[in-house]
Amino acid sequence: MNSKYVLIDPNVKIRWTKTPQKEIIQAVHSVAEKTFSLNRKTLNLLNLCDGTKTYEEIIAEFKRNNPQTKSESILKAVETLFEKGLVVERESSRQSFSRLSCAELEYPVGVVTMEITNRCNLRCLHCYNDSGPHRNHLSTTEIECIVDKLDRMNVGRISLSGGEPLLHPHFLDIATTIRDRGIPWSIFSNAVLIDEKMAKTLVDHGIKKVTTSLDGSTAESHDFLRGVHGSFQKTVNAVKILRAYDVPLEVHCALHRNNLREMPAILRLLHSLGVDKYAVAPVRHLRPHKENDNNKNKAGNENKYNEFTITMDDFINTLPEVVKAEYEIFGKSTFVPDPDPDCKNCGGGTSRFMIYSDGKMVPCPQSDPEFFTFGNALTDNIAEAWNNAEILKRMRSFDFKSTKECSICEYQLYCNGGCPVAKYELYRNGFVLDPYTCKTIKVLQPYLDIPEKHY
Repeated sequence: MNSKYVLIDPNVKIRWTKTPQKEIIQAVHSVAEKTFSLNRKTLNLLNLCDGTKTYEEIIAEFKRNNPQTKSESILKAVETLFEKGLVVERESSRQSFSRLSCAELEYPVGVVTMEITNRCNLRCLHCYNDSGPHRNHLSTTEIECIVDKLDRMNVGRISLSGGEPLLHPHFLDIATTIRDRGIPWSIFSNAVLIDEKMAKTLVDHGIKKVTTSLDGSTAESHDFLRGVHGSFQKTVNAVKILRAYDVPLEVHCALHRNNLREMPAILRLLHSLGVDKYAVAPVRHLRPHKENDNNKNKAGNENKYNEFTITMDDFINTLPEVVKAEYEIFGKSTFVPDPDPDCKNCGGGTSRFMIYSDGKMVPCPQSDPEFFTFGNALTDNIAEAWNNAEILKRMRSFDFKSTKECSICEYQLYCNGGCPVAKYELYRNGFVLDPYTCKTIKVLQPYLDIPEKHY
């Protein structure tokens, strides 16, 4: 029997997240950048690997607690942990630090979007965030404080956004801080600054995903919305470079009056670039009560701004053409949902949230802070706010099927009742029946397989 002492690799962190519905146990190797799902027995076995026990002692203690398990099976399990790089050996006995992080949450957190700066190199007409060339950013000390809190919550991924996140003067230090804690990270970037050198740097720092935007099939329509000549070509070049480095990509497209009929051409462009994960949403007048420097400087005034935004009716009327083009180009549509008896929203407030550069926390980037703020990441206990904030409790408990109209609707399997954030934008109330959601689902009816009975 091997007489060496066994301990969890110092680069491995065990994340145990308990919720009322389930528990999630994972081992995250920050250097190998691998995540392993564990069961409770394997967790108990790993807890014995504390650097003070040999193989023989680990097997004996585990068998005392699990007498039905054979010694050979326990030894094989420890050897498997060794092969996966989760445990290591050493010659002498020495207590190691606990590698277990346990979080009790109402809902496990999949993604946190963190705005590390609102400084930006573009002048987007539709920017809801008041970003621009002369803005502030979170300090590295503030970011480390927030990341520590998120680490204790066992979040699945941190998405760095802005503004333009690459403009933060300590961007790579921030990425390293997150990576070294074993948390996967990604960026939401306009991609203008991503050239060959930057792409390699991002890959070397372990980036898991890049989300960017293309708002036209030509420079004319894209650059119109983004406010800077030449941004289209730089973004297209960045997409090509990132594809060459096999970086997972998602491309967003904001529909406005100047590109509304251009959507099939935009989809063909994405397909030619090898992009198959994308999202399309209309530019609407977000947060009408808040003036934005970009809107005032570029659009002139509110009336001018409204000239290029589209109404929900405009969007719904265009949807059949967009969906048809999606099926022709990609063989599927991002708008046509799969049937789901537990149909829910995108996860804002239940599996993801956003942190602004002033620390305010909201369910998603589109959320109006005046209505949806549920705490401040710089000063509050984030886990407590996530578990107990009243606005999140309302979002989680709202059941659209409890309304009379929805309870008898034949489209229940395909509808989540509408986004509460979008409904608040339209009606100043996020918890009402949304006629636009009904209209959208009915437009998609030819693509839906409606069962005879489903309620």
